[in-house]
Amino acid sequence: MALTHRLRGAAVKIEPTYGTDSTPSATTDAVLCRKIDISEPLSQQGVDREVIRPYFGQYTQLLGAAFGKVDLEVEVAGFGTAGPAAPTAGLDALLRCCGHARTVTAGTNVIYNEASTALSSVTVYVWQHGTLHKFTGCFGEMGIDLSEDAVPIYKFSLTGLYQPVTDTALPTFTLSGYVQPVLANATNTVGASLRGFAAEIKSFSFQQNNQIEKAALIGSTREVKMTDRKPSGSIEIRATTVAMFDWWTAIQNATLGALTITHGTVSGNRVTIASATGLQLINPKFSEDRGFTNLAMDLRFVPSNAGNDAYSITVS
Repeated sequence: MALTHRLRGAAVKIEPTYGTDSTPSATTDAVLCRKIDISEPLSQQGVDREVIRPYFGQYTQLLGAAFGKVDLEVEVAGFGTAGPAAPTAGLDALLRCCGHARTVTAGTNVIYNEASTALSSVTVYVWQHGTLHKFTGCFGEMGIDLSEDAVPIYKFSLTGLYQPVTDTALPTFTLSGYVQPVLANATNTVGASLRGFAAEIKSFSFQQNNQIEKAALIGSTREVKMTDRKPSGSIEIRATTVAMFDWWTAIQNATLGALTITHGTVSGNRVTIASATGLQLINPKFSEDRGFTNLAMDLRFVPSNAGNDAYSITVS
């Protein structure tokens, strides 16, 4: 039977015990994706069996522990209710497995802060018309793309332990917990502040740059671990005079400041990306946009001495 590419779906669920299949359900843990890419369905390090033979030819390759990688793109939107008791399970699991600790304030918001310990792993199921791919013990990294008159996107890349592929019928997915997004523009993205200045933003991107390592040490088990994080990004704004804001001195002196971008205006469908005090601007570049001069800058998100506070994501 030929596999139809569009007949796909994914579900993600937190694991109570690392590497143990948490059996994500298409009913309760489904993820509404814009993109599903099993970029590494079966990844194994290979070592050639280089024995001496009296003839030319290829060697058999001995294969190491089996891992896999899945890339998912999900719309940036709220949970439908401000501070729900149970945030949309699939998206919540994706955010948490990328090194975030979750705090729910009932009726107000859900905040995802950086975490360096007690990290949550997930099991990922991906159905591809007639087959089921499973990856346990997954950790990941996340990016955000937000551009003028485009749908803001979370980009997740998860690495985990490969499990055998099975022939499994495509289930019915329950996706009612996902809210329709709004385009990023002057109407919908209203709470934007860069170092206290109300910048006119053409585009913003963010990348966690989590360091994800795979291992299968002798005397241990297969595992995937998150060992570091160095968040960065970029922003493109309308260029200003020095009197309006002196970007040049801020960049030259490596001074740190704040960033806040709130996307969405309706309670239950707002997402705020913020850096309270640790944003550094570097590498300024000019560009032209519809006859106007824009200023693009790279971003570094630096934690304070308290740690785990370089940025936060608040859904309200």
